[in-house]
Amino acid sequence: MAYETAKEALESSSISDGLKNDIRTLLEKVKNGITDTTKAVVEKVMRFVKTVTIELTTVNLKTFFVTDKNLYADESDFQQFLQEVLQDNVDAPIGEVTYHWHTNTESAHDDVIWPEIGEVTIDMNTPEGMSEAHNRLNYLCTEINKQSKGEAGTLLNNGYANVIGIFKLKSGRVFTVFAFWYSGNALWDCYGFEPRGWNAGDQFLSRNGDAK
Repeated sequence: MAYETAKEALESSSISDGLKNDIRTLLEKVKNGITDTTKAVVEKVMRFVKTVTIELTTVNLKTFFVTDKNLYADESDFQQFLQEVLQDNVDAPIGEVTYHWHTNTESAHDDVIWPEIGEVTIDMNTPEGMSEAHNRLNYLCTEINKQSKGEAGTLLNNGYANVIGIFKLKSGRVFTVFAFWYSGNALWDCYGFEPRGWNAGDQFLSRNGDAK
């Protein structure tokens, strides 16, 4: 009886359709005797891992991604991202930057992950976006240099992804850029993927220190 009353009140309310769907799911769980009833509405997917403040130095990106023997960077989408960065005249970043790493506690899509950690798509059609792309790529190089043989460090070395951002290229394409340690070949793989789902345990970079 209580379930039917609550359902009728829900359907006649003026709240958004998205919130209605969440509450419908919650009501069904209660009806079916499932006790973990808060997760569908309030539990977040992302968990803060650590803050990194680092002094970036100039990295010759072209040399780094072509000649490094502990690196595979030939995947086509990553190469498109890299070439757009290399073609721009933005100076390589030098100076101190602060980033924040987060992990997803369950499988989730880009549409869920980035808003939760306060990130937006980095638009490389703008000077600010291109500068940030330079920063993040240089930061990735810096961390890979520290863990060139797959040593433990800031980057995950267990085969899970280290995702440095979601970018809109000058071509209009949108995709994420990430690296992971491939123990079978003992090297770092760099890739670009269009928006997709990610496995629980991957790691995502953010500038937003409030998303903890």
